[in-house]
Amino acid sequence: MRDGMRTRNPIACLADSGPGSPGWANITRYYHVIKGSFMATSLKIDDTLKSRVQRLANQRRRSPHWVMLEAIQQYVEREEARESFKQEALASWAAYKETGRHLTSQEVRTWLNTWGTNDERGAPECHK
Repeated sequence: MRDGMRTRNPIACLADSGPGSPGWANITRYYHVIKGSFMATSLKIDDTLKSRVQRLANQRRRSPHWVMLEAIQQYVEREEARESFKQEALASWAAYKETGRHLTSQEVRTWLNTWGTNDERGAPECHK
């Protein structure tokens, strides 16, 4: 109790302000943390990297936790996209080896050069 009144959970206080109010988007995130949707983990980083993260966090007016989480999210998204691209290329190569159907680079270049012009064309047909 504070000043004779029972204090409330700060998240519940923010939640009372309702959707669209400042901080509401964070309520959902904090609620999920409390409910266990996120896993706690730790990272061992050297003092130099720790200082760099802290400096960047101060410059961005964010917490070091936010900076590290953002870096991990961006890295994972980039690597997932890279892996997806690689798998698509491998599937294309397998399809080419199986069927022999393809376009030459000149055919693709000619087609792409029509983009944005009055003579824009559809994709050319693959051939053997």
